[in-house]
Amino acid sequence: MKTFGDTRIDLQLDEQRRRETIIHNEKVNKNRDILKRLIHCVIFLGKQELPFRGHDESRESANRGNYLELLTFIAEYDPDLHYHLSTSKVFIGTSSQIQNDLISAVVEVMGETIKEEISKAPFVALMLDETTDVSNAAQLSFVLRFVTDSGVKERFVKFEDVTGKKRAEDVAAMALGFLEEHGCMGKLVAQCYDAAAVMASGLNGVQAKVKEKIPQALFIHCYAHALNLVLSQGVVKIKECRIFFSHLSGLAAFFSRSPKRTQLLDEICQKRLPRVAPTRWNFASRLVCTVFEKKDALKDLFDYIVEHHEEFDDAAILSADGYLSNLGNFEFGFFLSTFNEIFAHADVLFDILQNKSFDMQFCLTRVEEFCICIEGQRDRFDQIYDETVQDTGLPTGRRAHGDSRSHYKKLHNGILENILNQMQNRFKDHEKLSFLSLLDPQQFTSFNSNFPETAFASLTESYGPHFDLSRLKTELSVMMDFVFK
Repeated sequence: MKTFGDTRIDLQLDEQRRRETIIHNEKVNKNRDILKRLIHCVIFLGKQELPFRGHDESRESANRGNYLELLTFIAEYDPDLHYHLSTSKVFIGTSSQIQNDLISAVVEVMGETIKEEISKAPFVALMLDETTDVSNAAQLSFVLRFVTDSGVKERFVKFEDVTGKKRAEDVAAMALGFLEEHGCMGKLVAQCYDAAAVMASGLNGVQAKVKEKIPQALFIHCYAHALNLVLSQGVVKIKECRIFFSHLSGLAAFFSRSPKRTQLLDEICQKRLPRVAPTRWNFASRLVCTVFEKKDALKDLFDYIVEHHEEFDDAAILSADGYLSNLGNFEFGFFLSTFNEIFAHADVLFDILQNKSFDMQFCLTRVEEFCICIEGQRDRFDQIYDETVQDTGLPTGRRAHGDSRSHYKKLHNGILENILNQMQNRFKDHEKLSFLSLLDPQQFTSFNSNFPETAFASLTESYGPHFDLSRLKTELSVMMDFVFK
């Protein structure tokens, strides 16, 4: 009778557990909300390509780094985050280890999402690009391009350190391992490599080794950039040419470092020198053309700096004296004339390749014409040599005029031969892309009266297994007929 009306002990325990569960769940939800804020900060900094850490992350520091400063800024307007950062003793989320863990978690989730996208794509293309980071380590970027129901997707996946691993065999092994990991071995239809010569050149390049495993993976390159690489190889392979372009680049940089020098350039030459980008050889073309055109004016400019040495610093005087010597040097003048004529043809082709990307046959015809022009440059050697001798005098360092002529003729022919070989290697796979004309609306009218069987045969040969060819041909005919009407 004494316990009559009292709550049973088991019910009291159940109520206590229920309250503890509610409190625990509320704490979990709050922690999740805080974690979401931390993750969003990580995503924001990553998206904006901003560094996380600061040089001094102590509380007394005026700048504790982007991650901590961003959290502090958000906390000013977010009471929950402010309370967490002020009171939490176990998990604050600001340590370097937590930052790295959050970054790794975001990367893992993004990687799985990309893999899921790729699994639904019928085919993919691989793009690799080598660059140098701030620590001078060579980094290889991996990018996949594919098509889904929502359109074309392009996903950067990762960087990989390739310092000391630049052989074609090493890069090809990385590429194939990456494709295997992402389930792309049977889906790869194209490969595109940029910058590093080992990745794209010749039969021993990465593209050839990948094609040994995946024959349908055509090596595709931006037309204009392919031409850039052709011209760059003409420099890299020949020591004297590389020295020439180094002097030329330094000459352009000489004026960019000083407003006073630039003003003098404007007054005497009345034209500025374009700065050279490492892989943009159309800029090198503009520089060669400008120096060739303003050679005498540049001599007067450097002579002015040397003669009026009291107006300039020691570095300017020393450089001006060196460039004045270069401009009067036979070898510099010979290469200046040689590349001025080569770039005159290359510039025309460069513009065509940038503006006529769909008209494959037209582009390939222009490439053939460019090669014919380069071959014809062999007959220009004697005139270039004699004109340079007339301008600068005979080359020094050779015992006899005959020896000099034969030496520079060998260099001249070597440049032309290298360009022709590079053109053949860079553009040989592009012949298999004549099917791209099927996508050119400007040709639909002519296609309506005469179906492009050659272009369709090109598609069949390169990528036939990926299409229902009879259905595709019918759809193309209907589309062209619709456009015509």
